Amino acid sequence: MEKGKKSLRTILSYSLMFAMLISSLFMFRSALAEPQMSNDAEGILVSQSIHSEYDLYKEFINTSDEDLLKIGYTKEQIRAMKNINYKDALKSKVDKLNKLDDVALKNAGYDKEHINIIRNYTGTEEQINALSASLALSTYKGSSSKSSSYSQINFRTDWTWSSVPVWLETDILAVSWTEGMYVDLNSSYTYANYDLYNEWYESYDRTLSTPVFSNLNTGAYIKFDIGHHNNDIGGLYAKKGKFGYKISRNAYVSQIAVQAKYGHNQMAVQPSVSIPAGLSISFSWSLVEAAILDKQFYL
Repeated sequence: MEKGKKSLRTILSYSLMFAMLISSLFMFRSALAEPQMSNDAEGILVSQSIHSEYDLYKEFINTSDEDLLKIGYTKEQIRAMKNINYKDALKSKVDKLNKLDDVALKNAGYDKEHINIIRNYTGTEEQINALSASLALSTYKGSSSKSSSYSQINFRTDWTWSSVPVWLETDILAVSWTEGMYVDLNSSYTYANYDLYNEWYESYDRTLSTPVFSNLNTGAYIKFDIGHHNNDIGGLYAKKGKFGYKISRNAYVSQIAVQAKYGHNQMAVQPSVSIPAGLSISFSWSLVEAAILDKQFYL
């Protein structure tokens, strides 16, 4: 009997060691290659995705001019967007990083593998994919309620950049919905803020808020600057943020469809967004988009 207890203790001990090993492996995965997704005790995670900045660029570049004309781009806009060269922009970033020593690069969030790529950068597809910043997007569904005279539901969409992106312009996060519901701008559940991090040390600097704009009863959006005081020696950038939105209507609503998109600006022009009825979001021509959410929900 005593021998059986010892065997059981041995099995449990090895199981615990294995679990700790697996946990350690996950903890030490490179944050540069895969940004950490948002996690929150409040709400249910309903959508989660990761988008490479380079992939967003390639998706637009690989779209034919004919298809872009059909969705509203002008020939001049297409020419301007396709003249943008992500590889050249990333090379400029790598040249700046190469001026730093290994300790400074580690402080900026680069591990040994990525530092080696920076030191030996030749612009291969593999190197570009490895050094391209990634955007993690998560949407949470919060509380909801309905009655014969009033219905409401809460959502929150979070974003996180794995490292400073190449383009540091003004981005947009937009959401649209059905059933003629309105965003409640006076609710504490409707808000938007983002955290600024130091580009070289990946350290938190401060949190800024940005206003939520309503688009009648079809949707809402926020705008925020990715780069702050950036120059040749670096600066701050909006690494991550949260956009909460409470939508309601003075009527009985049993279900609602919601769509959300992130627009990443590639040019130094003020971006805009259109949210017509019918669950649709259209960004102005200088933005490439990442879809976040497109689902039906019951209240």
